[in-house]
Amino acid sequence: MAEIERLFERKPMIYSAAWWWNPWMGTQAWATAYEHWVANYTAGSVPLLPVGWGRWDVWQYKGDVAEPGMNAKVDWNRCSDEWFAQYESGADEVTISIKAATAADLRLALQ
Repeated sequence: MAEIERLFERKPMIYSAAWWWNPWMGTQAWATAYEHWVANYTAGSVPLLPVGWGRWDVWQYKGDVAEPGMNAKVDWNRCSDEWFAQYESGADEVTISIKAATAADLRLALQ
């Protein structure tokens, strides 16, 4: 994670699901320093969090949804109020800037 942050000059977000994280990663003290995007497809009111995650910032709660006007299926996500608030400006429209990175750059960073 530190290498990704160094290369892209942005703090990454951890994306995972309990079914993968728990057996492969387990509790990791360093993970608390990052934002958490959990994948848990459920109709429940809260997601199943990976071990050691005390919160979720973004929750992918449904996948492969056919939406009118989209030429591919999409995922549905919820953002916590606290996480979303960092992008609120009080204006009617909010723009989030994301540093562009190519797939090759990401592959290189993960090697």
